[in-house]
Amino acid sequence: MSAKAKNRLTPQQRKATLTRVLGKIRPYSLFVVCSLIVAAVSVGAQLYIPILCGSAIDLMLGKGCLLYTSPSPRDRG
Repeated sequence: MSAKAKNRLTPQQRKATLTRVLGKIRPYSLFVVCSLIVAAVSVGAQLYIPILCGSAIDLMLGKGCLLYTSPSPRDRG
């Protein structure tokens, strides 16, 4: 029997472990919820910042004025 097979938990053991962990963090549930909300807002902001930068560039230069083409390997010579 391999070491991985020995360390596998049964579904009942997993449920018991999860119940114990949730019981231990119950007094801190407000902090856990706040942490999850702040993490979601942070991810949303990180994904939205490039959109804001693109809009700012479009406002400064005019929409469609910046034409960017990625370098092709055949253009390198």
